[in-house]
Amino acid sequence: MKGGNKIEKKLYSLLLGLLFIPWLQGSFQFMSEKPLHSDVAAFAVPTLNENNWWSGRYQYHRERFLHRGFGFRPGFVRLHNQLDYWLFNRINAPLVVRGRDGYLFATEDVKTYHGRDVIERDYIESRLQRAAEIRELLRAQGKDLLIVFAVSKARFHPEYLPDESGLGSGTGNYARTLQALHGKGLEYIDFHPVFTVAKDITRCAPFSKRGQFMTHCGAKLAADSLLRCIHQMLGRKAPDLLLQEHGYPGAPFEENDLERQLNLIFPIGEDPNHYPTYGCGSAHIIRRPSVFVLSDGSYLPLVHIGIGQCFDRNSHWCFSSSAWGSYPTGSLKGMSKELLARELEICDLVVVMATDAELSELGWGFFEIAGAMLESGEVRPAEFWKKVHALMDYIPTDSIWMKQIREKALGKGISTDSAILQDAIWMTEQDLK
Repeated sequence: MKGGNKIEKKLYSLLLGLLFIPWLQGSFQFMSEKPLHSDVAAFAVPTLNENNWWSGRYQYHRERFLHRGFGFRPGFVRLHNQLDYWLFNRINAPLVVRGRDGYLFATEDVKTYHGRDVIERDYIESRLQRAAEIRELLRAQGKDLLIVFAVSKARFHPEYLPDESGLGSGTGNYARTLQALHGKGLEYIDFHPVFTVAKDITRCAPFSKRGQFMTHCGAKLAADSLLRCIHQMLGRKAPDLLLQEHGYPGAPFEENDLERQLNLIFPIGEDPNHYPTYGCGSAHIIRRPSVFVLSDGSYLPLVHIGIGQCFDRNSHWCFSSSAWGSYPTGSLKGMSKELLARELEICDLVVVMATDAELSELGWGFFEIAGAMLESGEVRPAEFWKKVHALMDYIPTDSIWMKQIREKALGKGISTDSAILQDAIWMTEQDLK
């Protein structure tokens, strides 16, 4: 009996020790863990004080924190997901849909493809009418506006959509928006016909099985079409992206963003593609166009292959998953109007680009905010800044003026360059009155 009691005590002690291990890991992190891929922000525990305690706020947030912050949770979650995937062919990711032949799709793309998030016709009409007004205001300043319909994976590969998602070609917001464009006087480019033709003749894969956005190959095809369209619109050629190296195995940027959301232990796997590298050609072009892009994540693959090399300036504001990089997310609300005004003053072309799923947010507030700024005169024309820059080049050559500049900079506690810019702007404003 005594021997049995000893064994039971040892087993009991072992069990208690095992139960304490996750707490020790969560508290002291004595082993490094690969974090889970999730769009959910980490829970923060509020400060323990009298108000938080009696209101119950501290207890509520503490419980949520412990639920997601115990030791080895990432490993347990991955093990659970892997077993579900192997045994029941099930994925535990609400934002991902598993299609045929190992293809993964974003839930929002599948939903939009089958017309399950229809936008009201009047809303589309009013948004595009405002965009047309913005284009006229921009053209009055020698600039232009281009709307780009990016390709969604669900529309490019409907044959791989799961059986339960529905059949037939989806129309919904994409078809409605195209119809509403007619007669509005807007310039646009639709990548869908371009990619449909390329689907039958190209050997490369514009979309990977495991990712949501375009591959290296698809981005090159889209970049070529966009550069040709910009040349036709502005009448000023942008350099081409030219092949530099024939390729190497392995993607230079992530093409498995959907797979990462599954949080599996073992990757699904995919045959490696070859990815050529590109450089900017036509070095003899004196002045390349400056482009200001507002997009969802669909423009980021073009950025990664180097389309920015083809422009004098390529400013990009992304309103999609923050996992793709440190870009603005959400909408233009709350963002600096001064920064937006500066972007509009510098650029030659504004590009608004979105996939089907983001058409309801097309512009992300840009058409409304920029319209008010352009109508009020907050955005100054390019000629204004040409005169400012000419004065900034001249001021350092005038010794008397520079003496006054240094005194002003010292009195205001600013740099000499800032004082030069202030004087140049003030003088230009006086000349234009």
